Amino acid sequence: MLAWAAYRLRVWQVIAHVRDRFEERLAERTRIAQELHDSLIQDVMGISLQIEVTDELLPSGGAAKQSLARALGLCKSALDAGRRALKDLRAVSLSAADIVKSFSQLSGEFARDGEPEVDVTVEGHERPLNAVTGNDVLQVGRQAITNAFQHAHASRIHVLLSYGEQHLRIRVQIMVAA
Repeated sequence: MLAWAAYRLRVWQVIAHVRDRFEERLAERTRIAQELHDSLIQDVMGISLQIEVTDELLPSGGAAKQSLARALGLCKSALDAGRRALKDLRAVSLSAADIVKSFSQLSGEFARDGEPEVDVTVEGHERPLNAVTGNDVLQVGRQAITNAFQHAHASRIHVLLSYGEQHLRIRVQIMVAA
């Protein structure tokens, strides 16, 4: 009986520790989401509006207009990324479809002539991921895909989400033209 009680106490301690860590991460995510919404996204939106006003004041056809158009495009891209990050932070759970959509959107951001073709495949029995784990999976996967675009000089990028009994594996495979 004493061994069983010690075992139950240890299980309870481990569960309490995991719950505490989860609550800490959730509180941090909530704080980050609030900061994203209150400061970063609002600041980028203000910069975007100032660029638009300046663009309207300049005569058409000048080199400055082209630079402003690029700057405005970068602002809009930053706003989209910030809103997407905010949405990811607030999500309750993520499905494989959510992850595939996010990876596909990232691929669209890099899409230019000559850029590698990207495909995402899901295998295994899909299970929804809680917000904290799902966001971690998104961040790791998005960084791996970004690295493949920026550094690998790949002709094709294949992303595999593989659901196992106790794990979710993300594999980003690059193919380089010979």
